Amino acid sequence: MRTIALFEMLYGILTIVGGIIGYTTTGLWEPLVAGIAAGVILIGGALKMQKGARSGVFTALFVTLLLLAYGIARTIADGGFLPGGMIVVISAISLLLLLAVLVQPKERKRIF
Repeated sequence: MRTIALFEMLYGILTIVGGIIGYTTTGLWEPLVAGIAAGVILIGGALKMQKGARSGVFTALFVTLLLLAYGIARTIADGGFLPGGMIVVISAISLLLLLAVLVQPKERKRIF
């Protein structure tokens, strides 16, 4: 679960960077706010996942599903790969990893 939590942290950082890039290219503040909000929630969920809390998995899963839906809608609307297609690819990888964590039994505490 810790490796997937690291991936989710990277995904959150990429989401924040994507929001900043969206703000600089369009000049609108909506991509900035959405990117920072989604990124912070993903990083928070990943930190919970590293501590072993399953609520972090559900938090990251919810945000990933929202970003996946946004990416699909953006890809259909724009007709190009960037930025919607990139969001879809990264969100699909994240979704598969999070579903793999949900299928696993709860992680035991290590003695050593």
